[in-house]
Amino acid sequence: MHLKKLTIKGYKTYRDLTTIVDLHAGVNVLVGLNGSGKSNIFSAIRFALGGDGVSKEQQRRAMLHESQGQQVASAFVEVTFDNSDGKIPVDKAEVVLRRTITINTDVYEWNGKEVTKAEVDSWLEGAGISNKHNTYSIVENGKVTALTRMSDAKRLDLLKEVSGAHIYDERRAESLAVLETTRKKREHIAEVMDDIRGKLDRLDEEQKELQEARALSRERVAIESVIADREKRQCRERIKELEQQASAILADLGGEQGVMTDMSAEVGREKSALEELTKELTETSTRLRFLSKRREKLSTEHAEICGASEGRDEAVEKSTAEMEELRGRLERANEELDDVTTAFKGKKAQLQSIEEEQDSLRSELAVATRKREKLAVKKGSGPSYASVAERNEYLSEKVASKNQRLEEVEGLLGKQTAQLDEEQQEIDRIGAEIARLEAESQAYAGQNGDADIATTERNIADTQDEIRQKMKEINALREEEESFSRQRQELLEAVWRTAPRAVREGYTWLMESGIDGVHGLLIEHVDILEQYRLCAEVTGGLSLFNILVDDDKVGEECLSFIREKQVEIGKPLRITLTPLEQVRIINSDVSYPRGEVANILPLVDVIESPDWARCAVEQVWRRHVLVPDLEMGAKLADFHLDAVTEGGDTSTWRGVMKGGYTSPERYTRLRDWYHAEELEVDINRNRERIAEAEKQVQQLRTTERELQEHLVDLRCTAQAQLNAQSSRLRQVTEDREAVHRLENSLELAAKLKREYEAEREQLELDIIAIRAEMKTKKLPSGALTVAEAQQLEKLEEEIEEKGHRLTQITEAAGELADAIARLRDRESLLIGMQIPNLQKELKTVEMNCTEATIIWRERQRRRQWLAGELAEIEQELALREERRAELEESIVSKSKSVEDMEQEVAESERTILKLKESYNENQNEITDYEDKFKIADSKLDEIVAELSGSVERIEDETKKIGEGVTIRQLQRRAMECRGELEKYPLVNNKALEQFAQFDGQYKELLRSQEEMDQGQVAIDELIAKLDGEKDNNIIKSFAQVNEHFAATFRELVPGGTVKMRLLKRDPSPGLDEGEDEEEEEHHIGAAATVDEKYAGVSIEVMFAAGTTNMRRMHELSGSQKSVVAVALLFAILRSEQPPLYLLDEIDSALDAQYREAFARLISSVTNPNPLGHRPPPPAQVICSTCRPEICHISDRCYEVSLENRSSRVTLLSDFQRYFAQA
Repeated sequence: MHLKKLTIKGYKTYRDLTTIVDLHAGVNVLVGLNGSGKSNIFSAIRFALGGDGVSKEQQRRAMLHESQGQQVASAFVEVTFDNSDGKIPVDKAEVVLRRTITINTDVYEWNGKEVTKAEVDSWLEGAGISNKHNTYSIVENGKVTALTRMSDAKRLDLLKEVSGAHIYDERRAESLAVLETTRKKREHIAEVMDDIRGKLDRLDEEQKELQEARALSRERVAIESVIADREKRQCRERIKELEQQASAILADLGGEQGVMTDMSAEVGREKSALEELTKELTETSTRLRFLSKRREKLSTEHAEICGASEGRDEAVEKSTAEMEELRGRLERANEELDDVTTAFKGKKAQLQSIEEEQDSLRSELAVATRKREKLAVKKGSGPSYASVAERNEYLSEKVASKNQRLEEVEGLLGKQTAQLDEEQQEIDRIGAEIARLEAESQAYAGQNGDADIATTERNIADTQDEIRQKMKEINALREEEESFSRQRQELLEAVWRTAPRAVREGYTWLMESGIDGVHGLLIEHVDILEQYRLCAEVTGGLSLFNILVDDDKVGEECLSFIREKQVEIGKPLRITLTPLEQVRIINSDVSYPRGEVANILPLVDVIESPDWARCAVEQVWRRHVLVPDLEMGAKLADFHLDAVTEGGDTSTWRGVMKGGYTSPERYTRLRDWYHAEELEVDINRNRERIAEAEKQVQQLRTTERELQEHLVDLRCTAQAQLNAQSSRLRQVTEDREAVHRLENSLELAAKLKREYEAEREQLELDIIAIRAEMKTKKLPSGALTVAEAQQLEKLEEEIEEKGHRLTQITEAAGELADAIARLRDRESLLIGMQIPNLQKELKTVEMNCTEATIIWRERQRRRQWLAGELAEIEQELALREERRAELEESIVSKSKSVEDMEQEVAESERTILKLKESYNENQNEITDYEDKFKIADSKLDEIVAELSGSVERIEDETKKIGEGVTIRQLQRRAMECRGELEKYPLVNNKALEQFAQFDGQYKELLRSQEEMDQGQVAIDELIAKLDGEKDNNIIKSFAQVNEHFAATFRELVPGGTVKMRLLKRDPSPGLDEGEDEEEEEHHIGAAATVDEKYAGVSIEVMFAAGTTNMRRMHELSGSQKSVVAVALLFAILRSEQPPLYLLDEIDSALDAQYREAFARLISSVTNPNPLGHRPPPPAQVICSTCRPEICHISDRCYEVSLENRSSRVTLLSDFQRYFAQA
């Protein structure tokens, strides 16, 4: 196992990420200048291994790199171990340990997983690296110096540290702490036992007082219990009498309340009807006002649209006339443009013919002029030459000049030719483009999209009419649905008014809870023929409002919900549950006497219900039988069956009969409920029809939207085509202007080409003539022949004549050019301004006309819609006015009826109020007696609770009291008992229990005291054993270190000798003078420990083999002390045998003669002699130095440097060169 890689970032001087890879398993040396950061590498390794405590923020801040006032936020050190030999007790060949700190945190990571410091210490100790024991495997700079200055006593402490004596000290201290704790407990237990003995004496006296007080208390309680029992019986008898009186009052009150209930229900129905009528009247009036305002608004809009449409024909005629005028002006302008273009082309052809003639004349004139010049030269009027050579030289220069000009002219002529071709091609391209645009314009003129737009607008209007009709149908259906909903709500309100309000509230909240297994009311799941509804309702009563649930579990959940909701809303809630599963079990079969009693019909046979709810129906109606009259019903009593007639009269098997006349108006639950269900069917049917109609409306609206989108597309297409036509016209105008510009440029280029061609031809003739002249061998003689003289004369006449002709032609060409310029200006004016302006005006008028047409069509469609809406509004207004009159008449009649009924209800309420007052007086008296009964009952309960466990003795006391003793006599004796009990005001009622409790505690403390005595003996024996083991371990470590010390010193100083001695505090009196001191130093008796017997460890050294005197440390020089300290340090390390040596410049204090020996010593650590005595295992060494000796034996050498206040580490390949430069 060895350190393979080290990574540092942000730690002390290592600001940037620094990695030392491929650390050798042997010797690794760090070199560098002082202050470069070598020591911080060792500090970083010790930090990663958990050696530095950083519990405080100041300590962590000191380890973070700080440069120019800026401190890094975090730092980490990561070490990678090669664990191929498996020394670290983990199943990995490579182990990565990382420690990261910030200002507030300190985190260890083991192979990427966060762990604790204790876990890290455990794993490292298994590999032989310990922050507690092998403290000398990391030797910091200055450690050697500290060893040289160490006193004898300090060396003894060092020996203890090496031997691990602190472990024994810690265990001994723990044992002493246990002894001290035991001593304190013994003292505390003794104090407690003294206190308990005093309490036991006091409680013995209190027991006697308690027995006397309890005798008096039993007598008093017995008397009070007899008094309470007699009062309780008297109250119970009086309460029975009062309850009988209350039952009679309640019977009268129930009858009167039944009458008032019926009347109140009727009043409520009448009021509801009146409210509905009033509400409908209000809605009708509101609707009338709304329709009136809407009719006024739509009428105004219709009139405005009709007025705006009246002047449309005149505006259309005016727009049409304006368009025709503009089209005529545009046509005339185009005709003028054609005339100007034709004239321009004619004038241009004439000018081209004249220019060709002008070019021909110039060529002929040039030829004649050249001939004349030649004859003039021969005559002597030309230049004179001294010789032919001079002439030829002059002519050669002239030929060169003309050849140069000829090349320039040919180059210009080529450019002009290319330009002519390009411009002609561009003219052809633009001409084709103009033709294409004109063809598209003609094609657009033949198109007409107004018909499609008009058709689409008609389709939109038809679709809107269909939507309006469908919406009318939907509104009618919705009004009908609202009417059905109002009627259904009135019926349900009427049904619920027959049940307590708390029942309705409870049912509403329960159905909103969403609890599974709740099936609603019983009335929802029964179907009864109309002729049997009255008798079913009379016998069913409030059971119709029972809520059906699956089983008791669902019922409990429902009840829990209702209780919580009742607490939440603060209102009373009530529900009656029918658990179907339990009802099926408890329902028993009923035998009906069909053969014995004629004309009977079980009520359950006429009530239909789902199979799952049949048990609930049987629970309510299975014992009720339908009979023709109550006389026959008396025969059913023997069979424990109740009889009921179709008129609602009932007779129970117990003999209770009700009826005589039962008003059907009082039993309308089933009728109203079934009517409400029928209305719900109608409502659902209307909703389906509304949904279907809305679906059709949605489809029509989709069609309308599609038509609108198509109309927009058509208009956009028409507008786009109109814009494209304008763009084409504008493009044609621009192309024509471009053609004119190109034609002008083409003319100029053609003219230049002709001039260049004429000049090229003249230059070629001149060159030929000059070369011919250069070929003559003689100079001209200066005299002309007769023929030559005549030729010269003719040439002069010809030149004069052609010059005159050229002047005339030039004047004519100038006049034609002026005429062409005027025509071109006129054409530019027509193309650039007049025609585009006319086109723009025409386009504006056409667009305005198109927009006016679109607006007119929209108005027409709006006018048709407004006319339909106004007709419908008029029709609805008439119907609403008629309905309002009917409602007003009905409201007056209903109001009078309600007033009469309210007076009857008020009279009934006064009667009920009197009965209630009588009943309340009765109930108040009952309450008083019940309170007295409760007081007496509570008194008995208090007596039983007070004397629980002594009931038999109380009964003995009560038996002594005879029935002849009055309550007053008993009360007097009870007062006497209380007076006697006052003599024991501070009696301890728990004296007996406390005495037993303290006695048990006293015995338990005695046992604890004996156990502590036994424990103290065991701890004393353990301390003695630990002291012996510690002393033996120290002596053993001393012998081992002394052995390695001598061997290491011999390696450093060949021929030298060194040994350590234990210094005794007092000489042993039994030691003879001739006894070997060393043997005595290694023997510790049982009477004294090492700390008591020895004061320190001394070192004696002999550096030369020939000397006999051993010297002590204080007698040595500084260098010799350093050698001895290094030898001692390595002796300790060899005793501990750590796998890793970290040595920070420990050779700095050695002289040159010892540094090489020190290097060999380090080499022996990584490569121990296998033949030596007990060779240690090889270890890895990482050391720093400022000297080259260790580098010679190193396996890796690294240079540490400091740049910009940040340390860096690099691999040093040539250390000799490094030290030479240093």
